[in-house]
Amino acid sequence: MAAAAALIAAAACPAAGQDSSKRESPSDGAAVYASHCAICHGPEGRGDGEAADRFTAAPRNFVDGVYRFRSTSSGKLPTDDDLRRSVVQGLGGTAMVPQNHLSEAEVEAVIAYIKDLSPRFAKEGPPKAMKLPARSPKTDRSLQRGREVYLEAGCANCHGERGAGDGASAPDLSIAPTNLTRHPLNVGSTAEDIVRAVVTGLNGSPMPSYHLLYDDPDMWALGYYVESLGTDQGMTEQARIGWEIEGRDPPGKNDD
Repeated sequence: MAAAAALIAAAACPAAGQDSSKRESPSDGAAVYASHCAICHGPEGRGDGEAADRFTAAPRNFVDGVYRFRSTSSGKLPTDDDLRRSVVQGLGGTAMVPQNHLSEAEVEAVIAYIKDLSPRFAKEGPPKAMKLPARSPKTDRSLQRGREVYLEAGCANCHGERGAGDGASAPDLSIAPTNLTRHPLNVGSTAEDIVRAVVTGLNGSPMPSYHLLYDDPDMWALGYYVESLGTDQGMTEQARIGWEIEGRDPPGKNDD
């Protein structure tokens, strides 16, 4: 996959957070990886592929085994479902465009290969997904409460008063805070995607986990509020580069 961030996914898991009992071998995935991933992630998976210098964020280093976008607790590896979601849906606004042209067998094979690149997967065993807070309804009051939580939790310190990524701490961070007003977001743009990111944190970034710091209704209120800040900005320049490297047309390009 030509891309810039966390990835690659398993095709058929029997349940969320569980690994499939039938796995393609890493040797089968090597061919898929060489054809679709190495140009960005590098021949050995170290994020140093031929096209890597075209991205504002370095492609994921699979050898390190540090993944931002997960349903697992802070510091943990992603589940196969997490990886599948990243590869099939892509990472919004980045050069990691959807790889939904790959067959299930190809995805299954390449995930086995990718996981074999990092010793962490064999050492730590199958990770378990965290349970998301029980969903609360979206109401005018929940949006108001979400704004309050956003300020109480210090989100504005990094993401800015209105979510534009221009908070007072932003210049001091090693990775620029996400501009929450520009959708699609890397983590996904729905309230559920946002709640998941807030609960798990983003490994390898300044974004910590807020697990258990707020009750379930407050977490969903925050998710609804952050969701409301953004509007779809269309294709980003990084996504355009991703499609160019892929040699495929983005969805809708040839629509009348």
